[in-house]
Amino acid sequence: MLIGAHMTIGKGLSKAIEDAISIKANTMQIFTRNPRGGKAKPLVEKDLLKAQQLVETHQFGPWVAHAPYTINLASAKEDLRDFAVETIIEDLDRVKQMGGKFLVVHSGSHTGQGVERGQQLLIDNLNKILPHCPSDMFLLMEGMAGSGSELGHRLELLRQIIDGVADNSHLGVCLDTAHLFGAGYDVRLWDDIWQDIDSILGGQNVKVMHVND
Repeated sequence: MLIGAHMTIGKGLSKAIEDAISIKANTMQIFTRNPRGGKAKPLVEKDLLKAQQLVETHQFGPWVAHAPYTINLASAKEDLRDFAVETIIEDLDRVKQMGGKFLVVHSGSHTGQGVERGQQLLIDNLNKILPHCPSDMFLLMEGMAGSGSELGHRLELLRQIIDGVADNSHLGVCLDTAHLFGAGYDVRLWDDIWQDIDSILGGQNVKVMHVND
């Protein structure tokens, strides 16, 4: 089993991997850029080579990247949806260059348009993004807690997203135990919850778990 923590790449990707290894983790999650948005720092070839060497030497990973929180593929504003699509496509390429295998994106918010409209916008924009996903990577939709107008807070809605895209071969799910609990799933009864996850989502589609106390 791969178990890790969220690590900062403020001092480089290789330093993040070193820090993860120092706490006996064999994977990690990083942000692709500032979690509140903004431009990504240029990649440094020397840092990437050192990171690759650490991965190979310590049999580390695969590891996970997380897109900024500000991304919303279901926004009511077209310019914000377009920005989200462009940023995720850019980050897929960036994570590929860094050696990552998974990019996690929040399923977003319908911002008052209603769940049905929000889900459709989300699916439409995933259809624009997924053809750009590298063959050895997965884009993962993270289920939310359902606060306000958040999407993806029910397993059935995540399943609808998977089934709704034209090609879901590189689309998966990231589940967060705090989000599940907030959405009404009692994660203390994990065996029961996993049965629901497996029957509705398909356990094979859950690639990453965020585990919170």
